Amino acid sequence: MIRNSVARVRNCDGKTVMRLEFGFPLLVDQVEGNRLWCNFSSYGWVHVRDVELITPKSLQIFDRRYRFRGRDWRTHHVRGQLALALGNNDAALLDLDMAIRGCQTFSGLYATRASIWLTMQNYDECIRDCNRALAINPRNDNAYYYRALAFKDTHQHELAIADLNHLIDKNPRDALFWYYRGCVYLRLGEFSAALTDLSNSIDLHPTNPYCFFARAEVYSQMKQPDASANDLQAAYALRPDLMTTAVEQQ
Repeated sequence: MIRNSVARVRNCDGKTVMRLEFGFPLLVDQVEGNRLWCNFSSYGWVHVRDVELITPKSLQIFDRRYRFRGRDWRTHHVRGQLALALGNNDAALLDLDMAIRGCQTFSGLYATRASIWLTMQNYDECIRDCNRALAINPRNDNAYYYRALAFKDTHQHELAIADLNHLIDKNPRDALFWYYRGCVYLRLGEFSAALTDLSNSIDLHPTNPYCFFARAEVYSQMKQPDASANDLQAAYALRPDLMTTAVEQQ
C-alpha cells in the first residue's frame, strides 16, 4: 500500500481517468493490487492498467532527460503537469506560461493553466483561461469542467449549472458531473434536484464517499433521518477518516 504518492493513471477501463491531453497526474492515497484510491474524489476505487508512479525525483529525472534536447511548448506542458502534481504551483505556472508563449493556439494549454489557477483558488484567472480555451476550441470539456468548479466555488451557481449541464449532456455516464451539479443544487436549497443528481452519481460510481455524505445532507434537509443515517453509514464505511470534513467540502 502506498500513501501520499503521486501517480499518472494513463488508462482505466479503456479511458483516461483525467481528461487532459497528456494524462494529468493525480494524487493517490492508497494503492492495493490493481485498485487505487485517488484524491479526485468521484473515481474512488478504480481499476488501473498502467500506473506510472511520480515522486519528487521525477522532476529531476525529467530535467536530465531533456537537458540537451531543448524544450518546446509540449515539454513545458508536461513538466508543468509534473510540477503541479508535486504541489509546486509556482513552477507549474512558469512552465505553462512558457508553453503558451510557444503555442497560443492549443486550447489544452489554457485548460491546464486554468487547473493550476483553480488549485491556487485564483478563480478569476481560472475562468479567464477557461474562456480562452473555449474560444479556441468550444468542445474542450476540461475548460467547461474547471470553469464550472470555479463558478461553484465563487457561488455563481447558475453559471456553474450551465457548464455542468453541457458536460452532462455530452457525458451522461460521468459520475463526477452529476456529483458536482448535485452539490450546487444542495447549496441552492433545491433538494429534489440535488437528490436526483447525487443518486445518479452514486448509481454510476457507488464507491464515492463524498456523494453519500452530500446525499445524507439532502435527506436530512428533506426530513428523512433514516435515509440520511444510511448514507452516512455508507460514507463512513468507505472513508472513515473523512467523516468529519466531507460535507464541509461540498
